[in-house]
Amino acid sequence: MKNKQWAMFVIGVVTILLALVGIFTIMEGQGLIQPRTIGLIFFFGTVALYAVVGLMVSARKVSDYYVAGRDIPALYNGMAGAANWMSAASVIGLAGTIYLLGYDGLAYIMGWTGGYVLLALLVAPYIRKMRAYTVPDFMAARYGGNVARGVSVFAALAMNIVYLIPQFMGVGSIAARFLGLPYQVGVFVALAVILLTTFSGGMRGVTWVSVAQYLILIVAFLVPLVIMSVRLTGNPIPWIAYGRALESITNFENANGMVNYIQPFQKMGMVNTLGLIFCLMVGTVGLPHVMTRFYTVPSVKESRISVGWCLLFIILLYISAPAKAALVRNDIYHNLVGTSYDELPAWMETWGAQGLVKTEDKNGDGFLQFNELTLHADMIVIGTPEITRMPYTVSSLIGAGGMAAAVSTSLGLLMVLAAGVAHDIYKKMINPDASESTVLFWSRAVLVVVASLCALAALTRPALIVAMVAWAFSIAASSFFPAVFLGIWWRRANAPGAVSGMIVGLIVTISYIIASHFYGVRIFGILPVNAGLFGVPANFIVTYFVSMATAAPSEDIMDLVTELRYPVATRAIGEGN
Repeated sequence: MKNKQWAMFVIGVVTILLALVGIFTIMEGQGLIQPRTIGLIFFFGTVALYAVVGLMVSARKVSDYYVAGRDIPALYNGMAGAANWMSAASVIGLAGTIYLLGYDGLAYIMGWTGGYVLLALLVAPYIRKMRAYTVPDFMAARYGGNVARGVSVFAALAMNIVYLIPQFMGVGSIAARFLGLPYQVGVFVALAVILLTTFSGGMRGVTWVSVAQYLILIVAFLVPLVIMSVRLTGNPIPWIAYGRALESITNFENANGMVNYIQPFQKMGMVNTLGLIFCLMVGTVGLPHVMTRFYTVPSVKESRISVGWCLLFIILLYISAPAKAALVRNDIYHNLVGTSYDELPAWMETWGAQGLVKTEDKNGDGFLQFNELTLHADMIVIGTPEITRMPYTVSSLIGAGGMAAAVSTSLGLLMVLAAGVAHDIYKKMINPDASESTVLFWSRAVLVVVASLCALAALTRPALIVAMVAWAFSIAASSFFPAVFLGIWWRRANAPGAVSGMIVGLIVTISYIIASHFYGVRIFGILPVNAGLFGVPANFIVTYFVSMATAAPSEDIMDLVTELRYPVATRAIGEGN
């Protein structure tokens, strides 16, 4: 699509969204519209937008379905990549996690943004140069065979399922809050929304939808933040103003003998904090749905530019999350703590019914103290307008933004899964003569099955949204990162080494997550979110020694590795192997 069309699309979405917020805020203030009606309009209005956009930009050929025809401009590909990247963990869970962890929560921001720097420098341009449809395509071309392809698909399946479950949890919580549905019903509403959007247009449709979703989620995140900033300081620039909030928080804590919110390493400790940064950074480089995004641009140069835009769009939200966490915490300290239990605001009962807010009058004085209040990290952002006494319109806007993030990430993950099974397994390994329509049929069948299984798993809320996403990053780090990194930068890496390393890395990481989270096992005090600290080294070590102990790759493979690193290819590389 031409840049002019993309620009008009962006301007149109933002203009309509801001106009709706203004109109509904005025109508709500004058009693002309019920809050529940506003919530329904935002929820179903955004769903309708995604469906219409996806249907208007339908996939007409396989390259449209898997890599959007490779003609997406870098700016808008970066925007779509940011939306795919900023899952429910970023939009719904990140600020809440920082609210609870304080300084230690910044590890999520440093790890995720740092990972994109590694991606831009070490992987993205070379992945694009391969001209493959999927990451398993890259693995098959680099490591010469279907064994590497098959193991890659299995690793992607494991990582994506763990990553998908919290997305369903996020949309389920939003549907429960704004549609008045039970959480369990909300999860299946999420399933319907995600499948409807994914079916419509393949990667081309997903890209257009993802651009709209980024615009919605970033507006939804920033509007209440600016309002809080103006209320506290009169300054509409929250990234500057929230220093006042931190000062106020520190004064309150010092006066009440509390541990300071800004004191480092109080919640996770230094080792786990630094370990989390590492796992998130290398996990970013290993995420198949992130790498696939760089197949959709026209050239290697555009892929590098696309990463830069993507990082910029991500940072816009990530530098805002600490500000939102601090402003909410400051508001709770000064406007909620000390309130009589008989006069607690209605939102506490509403969220308490979902098990996300708990209170206990520990000293029996009848007044709420901070240590008597437990807020679930996953409700902080969605509940910000209620906590800080904003119009319900803003709450509905945040709900739409959180849903946009969860749905966008789900689209990217499901596209990778569909491509992995239909293209890499069925087309490449089972039925090479399959028609395009048959491959697309199997791709969509996989979407339905995997999404349904993830929805069922989400019903149990197995962990915090942000924690489960961190598990997925550890799985990606310990499976894909060493294989992709060494595949580009070490000519001697061979198929037996890469396959063995991926299998060992997966087993080590998944085993530690299960043992640590569900059975309380701790090795050196490492938390389950940092399971990659064991899996990544195991993968590198096994890959190195097995590669050195077995035959070197063929000359063609070694030449391919050398060719990848030249600015201009002297021969065709990959082309959808």
